[in-house]
Amino acid sequence: MTGRTAASAAQERRAADDSRAAPDTRAAYPRHVGLGTRWGDNDVYGHVNKVGLFG
Repeated sequence: MTGRTAASAAQERRAADDSRAAPDTRAAYPRHVGLGTRWGDNDVYGHVNKVGLFG
């Protein structure tokens, strides 16, 4: 045991996460494609689940 509490370890992880670079904005990408999903493709949280997309 290193003597750290779980709370202090969590605070250190949050501090490390905050030091990451900000993600690029949409303007950084030259092309955007809208991709529609069916009602059954999304879970209750709005995540796309087990979808096979064929173009």
